[in-house]
Amino acid sequence: MPVNPSQAHDTLITAEGARLLHYLRSLPSYRQLLMFLVWKDLKVQVAHTVLGFGWLVLRPLLNALVLTLVFGRLARLPSEGHPYLLFLLSGFLPWSYFSGIAGKSANSLIGNSALVTKVYFPRLLLPASLAIAGLLELAVTLVFFFLLAALAYGHLPDANLIWLPLPLLVLLMVTLGTSFWLAALAARFRDVRQASGYVIQLLMFLTPVIWPLSLLTERLHLSLEPALVQLLAGLHPLVGVVEGFRRVLLGGNMPWELLGLSLLTATLLFLSGVLYFQRSERRLADGL
Repeated sequence: MPVNPSQAHDTLITAEGARLLHYLRSLPSYRQLLMFLVWKDLKVQVAHTVLGFGWLVLRPLLNALVLTLVFGRLARLPSEGHPYLLFLLSGFLPWSYFSGIAGKSANSLIGNSALVTKVYFPRLLLPASLAIAGLLELAVTLVFFFLLAALAYGHLPDANLIWLPLPLLVLLMVTLGTSFWLAALAARFRDVRQASGYVIQLLMFLTPVIWPLSLLTERLHLSLEPALVQLLAGLHPLVGVVEGFRRVLLGGNMPWELLGLSLLTATLLFLSGVLYFQRSERRLADGL
């Protein structure tokens, strides 16, 4: 039956409302799509590989062995009385999660441009799925860490292990906030993809992954109180995360002040990332 031109109309599918609260309320209805994206991200990691999920352990282990040789053996950096390999891994595992997800997120929208430009769904799910899938890799590497510490060094976790969810939550918020910013910016400015990898590599040396936080006052000869220096360093959200993981995995007093500051800055980063991504989402498809 022919359509009367006067009755024809166009249907425009857009983002779920302009307000942030309405946008966030729409996300649970896409949970099945989120789970599919998480499954796809995991499948891509092991597709056409011989070792499969073994690479989840092998990659951080090889990186840690090289860094241990360079900074533990040659540079002889202190490790707070712990074996340097365990000291390094306790900080490198959360850092590896952050850097890997942030690096992938910068390409998450561009790499899925065929999907983004054809159908509407909250684009926030693309970087979020990477962060959720990465939690499996982090869980596997943490189990490997406990096995290595117990079998090779006779080190067993202490009561601090119950606090693991706290630095893990801060790490997830920092990673998601950074990922939302990078994904949205990279869709508008292609230079962000090139610069983000370089900046993330440099950021590792500004985070106490390969060196203890106490070196800030010992090697830089700062006249400030060590406690104040550490609190100022805690404004970098990953400092509290790395130190929290280190105390959980190796023992010692929990850095509550650092974790509190990291939680504050991580919350600001997460909320600002969500807000910027949501406001940019209407223009994302046009730039891809």
